Amino acid sequence: AGGARGCRESQEVLRCHCSEMRLRAAWRRGLAAARVRRLRSRGSTSRAPVAASRHASSSAAAPRRELSRHFLVCAVPMVGFGLMDNTIMIHAGNLIDCTLGVTFGLSTLSAAACGQICSDSAGVVFGGALDGLAKRLGLRPAQLT
Repeated sequence: AGGARGCRESQEVLRCHCSEMRLRAAWRRGLAAARVRRLRSRGSTSRAPVAASRHASSSAAAPRRELSRHFLVCAVPMVGFGLMDNTIMIHAGNLIDCTLGVTFGLSTLSAAACGQICSDSAGVVFGGALDGLAKRLGLRPAQLT
């Protein structure tokens, strides 16, 4: 008898959960419909300038080569910064955990947080050096306006 009651209770919980999910979905649909109505009411007053701005922006598209160059110029310093930041964080956190953590009884997570502070400080200090290194590699900025 106890198993049947537990089964009925779990079915009731499932039924309530499904009802709640249906209510949430209906609420989202109502919000989306309201947003569409609001945007349509705004856009109906000035359709001509919107069409003109779309046409102007599509005629002045950036060349693919310049976009690729821009991606490369931005990506190289970020990858370098990510490698430097994570290396410093791991080594500083380990050093703090093995020395101050043992001495003062810090948790490993506290030592990792201190290592993160060290790596953030190093990122501020060495950020310009990484950008300079990227320029010395011969990566010139894209000709975009």
